[in-house]
Amino acid sequence: MKAAFLLLILVSSFYTHATNTTEVLVYRHETMPWCGTVDGRDAGVTVEILEQITLHGGPSFRYQSMPWPRAQKMVQKTKGTLIIPLTRTPTREPDYTWIVPLVPNQIRLTLYDEFATKNTQVNDLSLDKSKWLSVGVIQGSSVIPELEEAGFTSIYEADDIEQLIDLLAKKRLDAMVESKLVDTYQWQKLGYDKRSLVAGPNVGGVNYIYLGAGLDFPPETAKEIQDAMEKIKANGVYDEILSRWY
Repeated sequence: MKAAFLLLILVSSFYTHATNTTEVLVYRHETMPWCGTVDGRDAGVTVEILEQITLHGGPSFRYQSMPWPRAQKMVQKTKGTLIIPLTRTPTREPDYTWIVPLVPNQIRLTLYDEFATKNTQVNDLSLDKSKWLSVGVIQGSSVIPELEEAGFTSIYEADDIEQLIDLLAKKRLDAMVESKLVDTYQWQKLGYDKRSLVAGPNVGGVNYIYLGAGLDFPPETAKEIQDAMEKIKANGVYDEILSRWY
């Protein structure tokens, strides 16, 4: 009887330890294919990476979607939370803890074909020659300071990607400025033909989208995530995920 009781304690202790996984709240903006909700489920390339981080020794993640400016405020107010998809830029550098780079990101101007074909100035367009365009971005986008520095004077901040695409399709904007992966994905999702988009010049070089946090994020949890990320890069899981999205 005593032995059975001790065995029950050991099993219970093991079960409690095994299921007492740290859960971290992740604030996110609904921007597929980076991250979002598809058919009621968490989805996107960054979500798949975080799922594998959990399976390889990292914490589990719970997501809360909200407008991008609010997500950036909430991660600073709420200790121990994370944020995606956060592009690492010089202006943001001192304000966040940069946990791990998740995916490469190239931002570009994209034009609607009907506009492009009617404007000969669009042919062989460079970033410098495109400053006369009215462009749209997501509110709070990391690319806004770069556009302003490049000389763009007509920059509209849309509430979300759906509004941004709607404005472009209705020709209320000359171009949208978004990630290469996001612009075509969302354009097709909203029922438009991918061939009606015209790729314009890139804005800056390739940056990385990071898993970010406030400056007070627990270092031990950050280390768990970083160690798990190293594992999925070493065993090929990370590359397999990217190959399905890029």
